[in-house]
Amino acid sequence: MRRLYAAAAELNVPVTLHFQEVGHTPTEGVFNTGFKRFNKMLEAFPNTTFVGHCDAFWANVSADYADDGAYPRTPIVRGGITDK
Repeated sequence: MRRLYAAAAELNVPVTLHFQEVGHTPTEGVFNTGFKRFNKMLEAFPNTTFVGHCDAFWANVSADYADDGAYPRTPIVRGGITDK
């Protein structure tokens, strides 16, 4: 993926990532886990435009999200990882 991120920066095209750390069905699985560590990729590839998408990206808008469901079921608390 790092090679893709570097190529995207060089070509000036965005990369969309599907962040899903909670499966929706018993057989679906997860995709691009590790959203809470993604800041390291942002630091390593400052010229790459990343477009976040899916559960983990949106759920982590809330500071109190605990990776316990696809999306928070309580009011959003400012200061989540996505905002940072």
